[in-house]
Amino acid sequence: MGKLELEKKYEDQVLKCSRCGFCRTICPTFEAKDFLESYGARGRMILLKAVDEGKIQLNQIQSDQSLVDRIFTCTLCGACMETCPSKVDYIATMEAARAGLVKLGLAPPDFDEFGKMTLEKGNVLGQDNARRMKWASKLDNIKVNEPAETLYFVGCNVMRPRVRPMATAAGKVLQDANVDFAVMGEDEWCCGLVFINTGHLDVAKEFAKHNIELIEKINPKRIVTICPGCAQAIQHYEHLVGWNPGDIQIIHAVEYIAELLDQGKFTFTKEFNGGSKVAYHDPCELGRQMGVFDAPRKILNAIPGLEWVELENNKELSHCCGGGSGLQGIDTELAREVANYRLKEVQDAGADVLVTACPTCRSNFLDTIKQNNLAIKVMDIHEILAQALE
Repeated sequence: MGKLELEKKYEDQVLKCSRCGFCRTICPTFEAKDFLESYGARGRMILLKAVDEGKIQLNQIQSDQSLVDRIFTCTLCGACMETCPSKVDYIATMEAARAGLVKLGLAPPDFDEFGKMTLEKGNVLGQDNARRMKWASKLDNIKVNEPAETLYFVGCNVMRPRVRPMATAAGKVLQDANVDFAVMGEDEWCCGLVFINTGHLDVAKEFAKHNIELIEKINPKRIVTICPGCAQAIQHYEHLVGWNPGDIQIIHAVEYIAELLDQGKFTFTKEFNGGSKVAYHDPCELGRQMGVFDAPRKILNAIPGLEWVELENNKELSHCCGGGSGLQGIDTELAREVANYRLKEVQDAGADVLVTACPTCRSNFLDTIKQNNLAIKVMDIHEILAQALE
């Protein structure tokens, strides 16, 4: 594709798009940008085709960053792929296009410095990596970089005070179920997903290599994360750097906890009292992209005294939180506008508590709720479970 140098399989995906417009009905950035065509999935594919045909020249992209803005403001939520009759692999095509723009030096400039900082610090927040273990201060006997059946990959977001309770709760739940698990502690580095998503593959490879070395030292049967993005990134290491995970299972914590529920590993001692009605939000990466729908619902159904409702757009058609693929860093206003649509669904459902299983979703929802003074409480599903086990 011109000087973007997309592989033929991605050029074919661009041509495979029939321009039918079915994706317009579900694209979150298209909706949030008042239905401006170039902010939708179809519009972005049309732009890539125009580059391929030479209708948009690279010198034009250099002088006018609007094409770069459109390509990088997609949340990669994958909703468009649910309605696409042509079955275009839209996410992979966008990631490839971004990687091409990165090679040409045409990506959003902030990401270059962001990548350098993350490599230096080991996390996307630019903090001292020793802060990674703050979440475990209330838990005893946490194994660090020791052999264990389960590796609990905690993720960068745990360094945010608002996310830390998620990690603590998940650790407590694993301990209550007598799971033999270890963590990487301050040696854990960013999973690299944001750099995979934004086309900065050289940076992502450095994180992958570092984490793989520690994974092999711990030698787990499974890797469990509280972040769908971390799970996806580790699953991607095989293609990114040629790592062979063998029989290691790489899953989100809700999948593993649902298995433990089936095995009768938990005894509930408290009823839920966090609000009158709970709505569950399917994170894009956990739901649409990983196919995990039943596990979180099984957990919610097991909590004594909890009444929960399905949002209007749920499971495969769940509305994006707006925080994915680095959008919070590129266009905070757009990320929160996307979140607003989801929060309106929560209000329409009569719920006062929004439950999710993704730290990125939680953070963007909390920021948007604060900005708009909404009376909605956001909780993580692991927190609810941990409270019921106290």
